[in-house]
Amino acid sequence: MLLIVMLCLAHKIPDRLLRLEGQQCNGFTVGVVAALTFIITKAAGIAPADLTGLSEQALWRIACKAHAKRPDLVHHLPDIPLTRGEFHAIRWGLEKKTDTLPMGKDIFDITDRTHPAHGGLMSRTLQIIAYTKRPMNDLVSR
Repeated sequence: MLLIVMLCLAHKIPDRLLRLEGQQCNGFTVGVVAALTFIITKAAGIAPADLTGLSEQALWRIACKAHAKRPDLVHHLPDIPLTRGEFHAIRWGLEKKTDTLPMGKDIFDITDRTHPAHGGLMSRTLQIIAYTKRPMNDLVSR
C-alpha cells in the first residue's frame, strides 16, 4: 500500500481520475493514507518510507500531531484521489483531533460524528442549504 501512496504523491494523475464524487468515508483508503502521509512528511520532514509498518490508527495519531504543527497542509493536498467525504473527514477529524478517522455514509453523517455537541444542528443546516427544493418536513424528521 505504501508503494501506491508514494506513486500518488510522486506522479501527477490525470484530473479526471481525481474528481471523485462520493460523499462517503469508508475508512483508510489509498487516498486517505496518501493524504495523511503527505501531511506527516511535510510537517515532520521525514520520508514516507519511515512510515512503513505503522497501523492505520498510529498513522492517524501522528497525522493529528503533524496537523497541529502545520494546519495549512490539509488545504494544500496534492492531486490525491479523495472523495469529498474523505476530504471532509480528514479535515474535520484533524481539526477536532478525533480519536479515529471519522467515517460515515455522507458528509452530513461525518459532520454529526466530528461535532458531537452540535453536529445534528450543523447537519440539518447543511441539508437545508444543499437541498433547498426538498420539503422542510423531510429534513426535520431526519
